[in-house]
Amino acid sequence: MLSGYLLDLDGTVYLSDHLIDGAASAIATLRSRGRRIVFLTNKPLYSRADYAEKLTNLGVDASEDDVINSSYVLARYLAERAPGARVYAIGEPPLLAELEGSGLSLCDDPERIEYVIAAFDRTFTYEKLNIGFQAIKRGAHFVATNPDRTCPVEGGEIPDAAGVIAAFDRTFTYEKLNIGFQAIKRGAHFVATNPDRTCPVEGGEIPDAAGV
Repeated sequence: MLSGYLLDLDGTVYLSDHLIDGAASAIATLRSRGRRIVFLTNKPLYSRADYAEKLTNLGVDASEDDVINSSYVLARYLAERAPGARVYAIGEPPLLAELEGSGLSLCDDPERIEYVIAAFDRTFTYEKLNIGFQAIKRGAHFVATNPDRTCPVEGGEIPDAAGVIAAFDRTFTYEKLNIGFQAIKRGAHFVATNPDRTCPVEGGEIPDAAGV
């Protein structure tokens, strides 16, 4: 029997500012049957608290501890792998705050940067690309929050982190790590179970709780 569900937010629970039909009732039913619900998103544009507030305002009760986003996973990964590392993040303020909150040091000096981070960034510029490029040439590691090409929004989709990653891919060859793929493992830990008893749901309808 499954003990928890990892639900992708965009396109599964909601789209932009509107709940997907049936999502709230399905989540309520799963919770009434004792299933742990954790919400996942690769989008690092908002904090976990922001996502929890949005869900609650849409009618799905949630706390910060119910949400995992890619910036949280990446920050924890780097904090465990390289505590206090100097990082250059191509991303927006919530990602930067998550990194600093994990004890990492923000840095824009290519001579001192240890990790270059690529993320969904609506303020991406050539200057940011060049700082990251110069740092990687000097030996900095390259990581990305997620490999998504696009992000679903109401009425269509918009470019995601893959565009930023591609700018580096086309510049030179290097080894990169996409942190987004680790979210399922982190999510399974959050529901206090193991992946075999946890059901990830992405880009589709939340399962009918009657049979689970």
